[in-house]
Amino acid sequence: MQKSAFEAYLTKQQYNKLIKEIPKFCSEEDSIRVYRIVGEGHVLSWGKELYMEDDDVILI
Repeated sequence: MQKSAFEAYLTKQQYNKLIKEIPKFCSEEDSIRVYRIVGEGHVLSWGKELYMEDDDVILI
């Protein structure tokens, strides 16, 4: 079993394309989840800070 997590800052167009394309790469044994976080939320991070000016960003 492989457990992986990925983070991405996407525009709405990129997000919609990703959601449309995911099933093409998913086999019956796979489990893929996308968590869309909108708004400011509360994030704790360590290491290099990434500053995003665009408020219309989707984190998955």
